[in-house]
Amino acid sequence: MSGQTHLRFLLVHEHRPGRQRADAWPLDSCPVCGYQSRHSTEWPPPETLWKTCTSCGHRERYATIAVKAGSRTRRSAR
Repeated sequence: MSGQTHLRFLLVHEHRPGRQRADAWPLDSCPVCGYQSRHSTEWPPPETLWKTCTSCGHRERYATIAVKAGSRTRRSAR
């Protein structure tokens, strides 16, 4: 299997509509140390980006999955 890379995914969640930054969570843990770290990235995210594990420093490329924030309007209870 030399030459093949394992594709990892990063879930990028928009905080509020109109904001420039978003939280990014990997869907699995670091293949080196097993840590799952939260990152911050720009919104909207690019299709792929490089992130570094905050525990061991392992750097890897991720494919992003963008999740838009829902409406923040207040709903009345019935």
